[in-house]
Amino acid sequence: MNKNFIKLVLALFFLFSIFTITYSQSKKKYPKAEKAALATRMAERKNTIRILKSIGKIGEENGLLAFVSKSSAGPTVIEPTTESNTPLSLSDEEVNAVIEEENGDRTQLYNITSGETNCTPEDAAVTANAMYFKDAAPTDLFKTSDGRWLPKQEINSAQLNTRDAQ
Repeated sequence: MNKNFIKLVLALFFLFSIFTITYSQSKKKYPKAEKAALATRMAERKNTIRILKSIGKIGEENGLLAFVSKSSAGPTVIEPTTESNTPLSLSDEEVNAVIEEENGDRTQLYNITSGETNCTPEDAAVTANAMYFKDAAPTDLFKTSDGRWLPKQEINSAQLNTRDAQ
C-alpha cells in the first residue's frame, strides 16, 4: 500500500507540475495577444481622438479621456483631413462612445502593464498620463489638480490631476 500511495503522490505531483507550467506559459502569451488587439483598436481611433482633442472637445484626465465640453448646437462636425475625404459628424453620444471605448482599452492596458511590472493599475495610468502629456500638442487639454481644463502649453506636468494630487 505504501508503494501505491507513493505512486499516486508522484503522479499527482507530475500532473500538477504540467498544469502549472502550461498555465504560466499561456498567461505569458495572452497579454501579448491582448496588447496587440488593444493596440489595433486604439490605432483605429487615434485620428478621431486627435481631432476631438484639437477642437477642445475632449482632454486627458488621470490617463483617461474625458469630455471637456458638450455641444449645445448639435453634432460636432470634423472637416475632412488628408486621410479622409468625408467630414465626420459626431453627436455627444457618439463622442462619448469613442471616449468609453478608448478608456476601456486603456484600462485593460493598465491592468496588463501592472501585472508585467509589479505596479498598480493606477500607477500605470499615472505613468501613461505623463506620457500623454509629453506627446501632446501644445493646445491639447489636461485636467489639472485644481479641476481646471488647461492646454498643455499653460501647465507643467506637476499640475496634472493625478491620484496623489487629490
